[in-house]
Amino acid sequence: MADIKQFSPAEAAKEIEAGRFVVDTRFPFDYFGGRVPGSLNLPGKSIEGRKQQVPAGRPLLIVAEDDETAQEMSEFAASLGFEDVGMLLGGVDAWIDADYQIDTISDGIMPTPS
Repeated sequence: MADIKQFSPAEAAKEIEAGRFVVDTRFPFDYFGGRVPGSLNLPGKSIEGRKQQVPAGRPLLIVAEDDETAQEMSEFAASLGFEDVGMLLGGVDAWIDADYQIDTISDGIMPTPS
């Protein structure tokens, strides 16, 4: 089992600011309803077939529906060769509860991965 870092929303915000790339593994409906700004939607295990969309060499932050899924998706990303993989504890709900910005399609904000 890979050593997956676990980040609170506050820690994750600092990590993102420092360059950690956010991969949101939730279904597109949930992703477009509210997402961490700059995140890339790679639902489920689609990161395997779309790993070229993830910038090489950047640490990852995995966002999922819940902690169990985030852990599983983080371990899966690590098994594909991604290094320095972490997960957002509590998912987008925790991010929202901590009063961090989210982007939604209703805001007219289309996803643009950082």
